[in-house]
Amino acid sequence: MTTATTERPYVPQHMQALARANEVRLYQASVKQKIEAGDLSVEEALRDPRMGSMSIAGLLRAQKRWGYGRVRAFLRRVAISENRRIDALTPRQAELIVRVLTRGW
Repeated sequence: MTTATTERPYVPQHMQALARANEVRLYQASVKQKIEAGDLSVEEALRDPRMGSMSIAGLLRAQKRWGYGRVRAFLRRVAISENRRIDALTPRQAELIVRVLTRGW
């Protein structure tokens, strides 16, 4: 009796890591496009666990009319580093960002 098994070809670990990183980058790029189009808010993106490796500055720049200067001034006001990754934000910092964005600054 012969059984047909589907063997998966060997894929080196570094290639698997590259493929996963590419998936994450593509997903983050699609989220940034949705933010720019107004289909998604920064608050929703902050709560998405797949956005964790992106910097908070990169996420804020996805909004219309938010360039480097405006993002830098905003983050200076809320005392958060531009290089801070989204998954490194404390819940209090994330709430502060959302609160200041919704109330206007």
